[in-house]
Amino acid sequence: MDQYGADALRYYLLSSPVMEGENLNFSEAGVKEALQKVVMLLDNVLSFYKLYNQSDANLRMTSESTNVKNVLDRWILAKFNLLIQQVTESLDSYYLIKAIRPLQDFINDLSTWYVRRSRDRFKAGDQGAVVTLGQVLLGLAQVMAPFTPFIAEYVYQELKKDNAELTAESVHLQTWPKVEKKLIDEELLKQMSSVRQLVEQGLSARAAAGIKVRQPLAELKVKNAELRIDDQALLALVKDELNVKAVSFNAKIENENELDINITEELKAEGQAREIIRQINQLRKDQGLTIQDKVVIYQTGLDGIFGQFDSIIKKSTLAVDIQAGTIDLMQEIEGGRVGIKKINK
Repeated sequence: MDQYGADALRYYLLSSPVMEGENLNFSEAGVKEALQKVVMLLDNVLSFYKLYNQSDANLRMTSESTNVKNVLDRWILAKFNLLIQQVTESLDSYYLIKAIRPLQDFINDLSTWYVRRSRDRFKAGDQGAVVTLGQVLLGLAQVMAPFTPFIAEYVYQELKKDNAELTAESVHLQTWPKVEKKLIDEELLKQMSSVRQLVEQGLSARAAAGIKVRQPLAELKVKNAELRIDDQALLALVKDELNVKAVSFNAKIENENELDINITEELKAEGQAREIIRQINQLRKDQGLTIQDKVVIYQTGLDGIFGQFDSIIKKSTLAVDIQAGTIDLMQEIEGGRVGIKKINK
């Protein structure tokens, strides 16, 4: 417990066969996994939220949340209310192991799909995304309180600092969250499952072809009609995640999916721009810069790429200007050299 903490040990034991009266073959690796995939991952999501939260909006989830328009917000709210329903029903039936096990999968979905796919919205200051994540974190703290009381209390206290609506001294003095059934959109949950299957297949096709995701491609063709997606917002997620310009469905193709791997000069240039963006952001990270820090980019030998993708590169790297020239620290990128300098406030 000293090494992994009480919450990780509690989660491991409460989700183990011992809760069903079976023998327990204790595994330290299992406790470590609970720490990494539940406690630490939730803490990472909270840190992300705190980085972008600039308001004291009401974090109470209500039926009015049905007014949410963004497809990812609607999906995570549907997913979360389904979680509340599952945990509540299991606790009411005194079935603790069934109550706790869905938490790890939900936290994984929250981090690796919702937060990751919403990063650009957070960077753009989309308060809808910030409030939605705050609502989910508050509800998650309440749901997790009986199982992992310490991380639940920590999350609640961090949310409480910036929200006057949270008056209870402790998450353990909060009422149990109610299921907002209107938010459980079964069709959306099904469609998002198809989205993620398509993404998984597309990434496998890219790996087989040896083409990195940063390199844009023209099209992914899909054979399975059951995975067909017509909603443009959902289709946009597939295209963005796979970095393809189009996704089409064709039952007549030979394989389950076919990736157009012909890289035109236009696609090649866009891929180079993405690689430049990635490496500039790595330079920002190496220099310890935050999202509040603006920079000037200096480059040599890359006039064509920077000229073509000027606005995208600046927006994606929080740069206010791009100048031809050198500074002390420059890095070779895509046949040229790039460096950044923080703007002093």
